[in-house]
Amino acid sequence: VPGDGAPCFSELKCYLLSSLAYDPYMTEEEFRFRMNDFCKHYYGPGGKYVAEYLYKWAEYAKSEHYRFNGSPFTGDVGDFAPGGAPPEELDRRCIATLAPSVPPEKLREAVRECSALFDRAESLARDEVQRGRVRLARVHLDYYELFYTFDEVMEKGTAEEKKIMLARNETLIRDVWNYRFKRTLYRGASLEQASELLGMLDKSPRQWGYGWHRDPNK
Repeated sequence: VPGDGAPCFSELKCYLLSSLAYDPYMTEEEFRFRMNDFCKHYYGPGGKYVAEYLYKWAEYAKSEHYRFNGSPFTGDVGDFAPGGAPPEELDRRCIATLAPSVPPEKLREAVRECSALFDRAESLARDEVQRGRVRLARVHLDYYELFYTFDEVMEKGTAEEKKIMLARNETLIRDVWNYRFKRTLYRGASLEQASELLGMLDKSPRQWGYGWHRDPNK
C-alpha cells in the first residue's frame, strides 16, 4: 500500500525476527526454508528470484563492502544541532557514506545481475499486488544504480541512452512519490519531499540533496 512501505524488506525482516523469537535455535536450513517460503507467498511465483537476490548480495558482502545506503551520522551528534557542522559538510558526509568500496566495473556487474533477478520476479507476478511488492523491494537498487550512472550517461551517452536514462529517473521519482519515501529524516513530511523531486526529473539521485539544512517553510 503506498505510504506504508519502505524499500528495505521490512515485512520479511519482521517475519524472520518473529520466527527467531519463537525458535531462536533454528538451524540454518530451517531459517532459509522460512525465508524462501515467505518470499514465495508474499512476492508470488517470482519470489524465488527475490530470495536469490538476497542470497547473492550476502555472498557479495563476504568479500566486498557494497553499500546500498549509508548513515549520515559519521560525526558527533552535536554536529546536527544548531551551531554544529555546516550544511555543506553534512551533505558531503551523506554522499561519502554511499560510496562503495568496490571497483566501478564490479559494482555495475553486481547491479546488472540483481536487476535481472528483479525483472524475472516482476514478470512472474500474478497480479498488481504482487507486482507492487516486487517493485517496492527493488526501488533501492534502482536508486543506487542511477546514483552512480546517471551523470556519466547524460554527459557521454548517446541520444537514445540519455532518453532511456531520463525515463528511468522519472520512474524512480514516481516510485518515491507513490510510496511516500523520505530522502532525509531531518525535515518536512514525506509528501513534501516527494513533491520536490517532481521538479528534478533531469537530475540524478546524487544531485537530489538530503535537505537537512533547508528551511521547510520556503
